[in-house]
Amino acid sequence: MLALTLVGSWDAYNAIRDSMRKEVSSLYTLNLVIDFYRGEANAPLRNEMRSSMAIYIAAMVDGEWPYLRTGVLERSAEPEFRRMVRAFLDVEPTAQYQDSMSGNVSLFLDTLSEARISRLWAHSRAMLVMGWTLLFSVTVAVLSFQWFFGGGMGQLQYLLGFGVSLISGMVMFLSARLAYPFSGAEPFLNYLPYLRILD
Repeated sequence: MLALTLVGSWDAYNAIRDSMRKEVSSLYTLNLVIDFYRGEANAPLRNEMRSSMAIYIAAMVDGEWPYLRTGVLERSAEPEFRRMVRAFLDVEPTAQYQDSMSGNVSLFLDTLSEARISRLWAHSRAMLVMGWTLLFSVTVAVLSFQWFFGGGMGQLQYLLGFGVSLISGMVMFLSARLAYPFSGAEPFLNYLPYLRILD
């Protein structure tokens, strides 16, 4: 059960990491798309695209990320996200290549929205499962040692029980870090890739 818990936590971590990669990649691509709207006539459009993206990333980092670290769902950056989406969708193409680009922009925004939802709903119930797994493992270990070695070898039972509990605790700790990669003093996943988009 401990192995299954660890594997499940690893799968959850990979899913969250892949969602973040898609989200950052979509934002980065959209940031590059802005430069395709050239000319003085499109200057207000470019400014709105850049400012709405910067405002969204700032709102996401300041408003949503602290809740991700605690495992609480928070969508406070939703208005900023919608403003950014409108800034890219409400565009009147002035050239043929811009018209062709609009379809790709919609695809990037769809990918971004899906990845954002996956990141926000990354909180799992792994801690509850892991807690019960740890309790079950320790209980089975103590009872099995009692049954195999008899009641006359109490010290050996306690020693083996301690060893199993220690190993179980280490596995559970690693599983918890993987299942909640935004938490901890040094989280496995942080918001720095989002900030680099604005550099």
